[in-house]
Amino acid sequence: MQLMQQPVTGTAQNLPAHDNTMDTGPMGCCVSVIVLWNPNAAGVYQNVRGFHGGGGAQAVNYASLIAGVPAHATTQVFVFNGPDNRSDLERRIVNREVRNNILVHLHGIQVRIYHGIASATVDRSAQVTLTSYER
Repeated sequence: MQLMQQPVTGTAQNLPAHDNTMDTGPMGCCVSVIVLWNPNAAGVYQNVRGFHGGGGAQAVNYASLIAGVPAHATTQVFVFNGPDNRSDLERRIVNREVRNNILVHLHGIQVRIYHGIASATVDRSAQVTLTSYER
């Protein structure tokens, strides 16, 4: 499933049960966030939700994204910062938004932030495939 780019008033999208992979879609100055929770015994996540914020980290509806997500050690969050957000300021904004909108609510979870991402996919086993990754 490919995420649809949305404004901050949009609603996070849930990965359908029959689908294995969530795709950010193409990103420029966008930020996409994908959350995985509730893994089964084989490590396959039963719940995957994402949001493709058109316009950066401040354009993500975090409340919709994390609603009902447990603060559990197995919960994982992947943040993909688009390739047009290369400045140090943009990186600091992403880190601030993650801290203020995710970590304050979901203590003890794993968050991975990737900068300079043109697109990415995350599967139900939390395997990430990146396009145009830069540190």
